[in-house]
Amino acid sequence: MAARSARRSSRRRAAASAPGRSADRPLRIRSFRELDEVASKARCGCGGSLHLLGEGSRSTPTGSVRVLRCECEHCEEEVDLFFDLVEVRH
Repeated sequence: MAARSARRSSRRRAAASAPGRSADRPLRIRSFRELDEVASKARCGCGGSLHLLGEGSRSTPTGSVRVLRCECEHCEEEVDLFFDLVEVRH
């Protein structure tokens, strides 16, 4: 049981440190379609699918990022996905 807990913690840490999981490391995208595709494939650290709760913008020292607030459909943990929209063409 301890080994399973350690693996789960390791997966959660890896997911939390991935690009797009913090405002310091937003995922750079080129279109809103790409944002939707990435968000639909994103997973929680437990492996569960993410359900979109809402979205908005946040200012950072390096510029503005788009934030998708999600919730895991399995463990119900809230997960934020951060996107750099600098290259998005309107």
